[in-house]
Amino acid sequence: WAMETELIAEIKKYFKPKKIQDYTINIKIDKLGQSLINCEKNGKVLKSLPTKLKREEYIEEIKTIHKNLKEQYSRSRKMLEQSMEDGVKFYGYELKTLSTNPVVAPLIKNLVFKSENILGYYEDNKLIGFDKKAKKVILIDDIDKEGVLSIAHPFDLFNSKQWTLYQQDILERQIKQPFKQVFRELYIKTKDELEL
Repeated sequence: WAMETELIAEIKKYFKPKKIQDYTINIKIDKLGQSLINCEKNGKVLKSLPTKLKREEYIEEIKTIHKNLKEQYSRSRKMLEQSMEDGVKFYGYELKTLSTNPVVAPLIKNLVFKSENILGYYEDNKLIGFDKKAKKVILIDDIDKEGVLSIAHPFDLFNSKQWTLYQQDILERQIKQPFKQVFRELYIKTKDELEL
């Protein structure tokens, strides 16, 4: 995860608009964490790069960076899902660092995390979830840098008896999670199956 964040630090210059001929080019990352090459002429965003720019050295560089960011997005999604399945623990300082990565931050923003028996969304070093009256509240105000969180598995959501609250919240806010977490299928063994 540290390497993913270092990658962003190395390519920050490509996020700043650069003038090439009559065009302004830069990389943007949307609110979902996906990158795009932004090309503008006279303040108007173009749908694609003009043919005459495609041979420019800077354009080749920016295309490579864009490709790397797309791969980082895909890789991060898979790693986060695997982390949920494996019950990987994240320290508070790790999540704080990941929140500075414009590709990874949108991915973790809408996942439900677990700290001991408390579930909530990670936001600005806080865990925000639901109280007994189903109101959204800050459950942990300042996550200690050594505090440990994991991405809540559907079994954790089931055991918390708040699964429907998170499903309802995701639907109401029209959130697209990076992978199936809150709407993932869960098969619980019956009493007879457990006795086998």
